[in-house]
Amino acid sequence: MALKEIIHTRKFRKKIFVASFLILPIINFLVFWLYVHLDSFLLAFKTLENGNEVFSFEQFENIWKSLTQGTNLVDGFKIGTAFKNTMLFYGAGILVMFPLSILASYFIYKRIAGYRFFRVITYLPSIVTSAALVMMYRYLIDHGGLMHKIFQLTNPADAVYTAPLSDEGSAIWTILIYHVLCGLGGNIVVMGGAMNSLSPEMLEAGEIDGCNWFQELIYLVIPGIWSTLSTIIILSTAACLGSTGPILAFTKGAKQTETLAYVMYHLTLKGRTFLYLPSAIGIVMTVITVPIVFTVRKFLTANDE
Repeated sequence: MALKEIIHTRKFRKKIFVASFLILPIINFLVFWLYVHLDSFLLAFKTLENGNEVFSFEQFENIWKSLTQGTNLVDGFKIGTAFKNTMLFYGAGILVMFPLSILASYFIYKRIAGYRFFRVITYLPSIVTSAALVMMYRYLIDHGGLMHKIFQLTNPADAVYTAPLSDEGSAIWTILIYHVLCGLGGNIVVMGGAMNSLSPEMLEAGEIDGCNWFQELIYLVIPGIWSTLSTIIILSTAACLGSTGPILAFTKGAKQTETLAYVMYHLTLKGRTFLYLPSAIGIVMTVITVPIVFTVRKFLTANDE
C-alpha cells in the first residue's frame, strides 16, 4: 500500500488523533519526572572539586556524621533533629489526628446535635488560606496576643512572657498543635464519605443487639470502612519522612524546628552547588521508607488476602 493511501486510512488517522493527546503528557513525563529524578539520583553521588563535579560518597558521609556525631549539615541544621521533628509530625498525624478524624467523622455521621456547626468548624481551616490561619495563630501566642494577656493576669507583674515560638523547647510543639488543629478537615471528608456508604441494616442490627455508640464504632463502623482507613495509613506511611508542618511560615527552621523536607527545600533554594546533599537525603529517605511501606501494607491487608 502506498504511503499516501496509508495516511488516508481511518486506522492511521485514529492513531494520529490519539497521539496528539498523548504527546504533551509524554513530554511532560520525560522532562519533569524522568529527567528530574534521574538527575537528582546522579547528583547524590557527586561533589564539587576545583569547580568540577566528581563521583563521590561525600554527601552520604556528611549525613552519617551529622546523625552519629551531631555535626551541622548547613546553616546549623542537623539531620538528627530534622529526623526527630519529622517523626513528630508523622506521629501527630497517625496517633492524634487520625483517631480524632475518626471520632469527628462518626460524630457528624450520627448527626448528633450541633453536627452542622461542628462540621463547618473542623473543615474551615481547609478553606481559609494558610497565610491567614498562621497570622491568627501567631497573634494568639506572640507578645501582645491573647496568651500574653492571660499570662499577665495570672502571673506577677515582673514575670517575663516568652512567646512559644521564641523558645527552642516549645517552638516545635507549638507548631505541632497548629498542625493538628488545622489538619482534620481532609480526613473527615474522606472518612465521612466512607461511613455514608455503610449499610443501614447492619447498624440497625447492631442497635437491636444492644450496641452502644462505642461498640458500634469499634465493631461495625471501623471494620466497615477499613479499606479507606488502611489506604490513609499506607499513604501517610509512604510520606512519613516527608511529613512536615508549616515550618517556613512560622520559624524557617530556626529554634531547632527543621524537618527533613524543610532542610531539602532550604538547600534547594541555594542553587545547584547545594543540590548534592538534598539529593542524597532523598535517596536515604526512599531506602528507609520503601520496606516500611510494604511491611505496613502487608500487615494492614493481611485479612484481605
